[in-house]
Amino acid sequence: ADIQFVGILEYWLKRNKYTPYNLAESLIKLKEDKKDVIAWNEKELKILENANLKNHLQNQVDVFLIGCYTALGISDIKRITKDSNEGCYIKIRRKKTGKFLRIPILSQTSRILEKHDYKLPCISDNKGNESLKEAFKKLKINRKVNITRMIGAEIFDEYKPLSEVISWHKARKTAITIALQKGIPDHTVMQLSGHSKYESMKPYIDKADDFLMQEMMEKLNKP
Repeated sequence: ADIQFVGILEYWLKRNKYTPYNLAESLIKLKEDKKDVIAWNEKELKILENANLKNHLQNQVDVFLIGCYTALGISDIKRITKDSNEGCYIKIRRKKTGKFLRIPILSQTSRILEKHDYKLPCISDNKGNESLKEAFKKLKINRKVNITRMIGAEIFDEYKPLSEVISWHKARKTAITIALQKGIPDHTVMQLSGHSKYESMKPYIDKADDFLMQEMMEKLNKP
């Protein structure tokens, strides 16, 4: 935990008169609730597509981009092979649900897969996340996003740059959000992502609407 969060925790424990003896009980009540979908917008995605970093960093950016183009999680990306290619589609069974997905192969997807001869340079998730954070700092992707933490009945908002909160799952969220932003129907995006309930898609729809609103405001602000 970072210093700010430790300070908040310490304050809450003191205020509620918790002692070291029942600290474990207090931690059970502690949870983090990320209410906002954290995803990359199209401008930030373009920065990633144009990146030209050192090999070990560029490799992980390439893997992240595959997630942005396919809406696959890292555990499924690691299982992509030439046998997964069905012409215009990647056919793969999603590890989490066991459901077969047929994902259209975009030209950007094909370029990266061919670059690595379908042997994507995946490393351990933890080391990969470290490399992604380093890469995103070098690319100066610093838009701040809100992370809501709930401690007991109190809500605390933290704002951190994308380069600090990057993780593999953000690629999947980016794919879903941008697809919705481009006007692809909800049910079609659900087929791509493997979601079975509309309620699960609602946060992504809200985020796509946010991105569209930002685009509209930028256009209005132009002279």
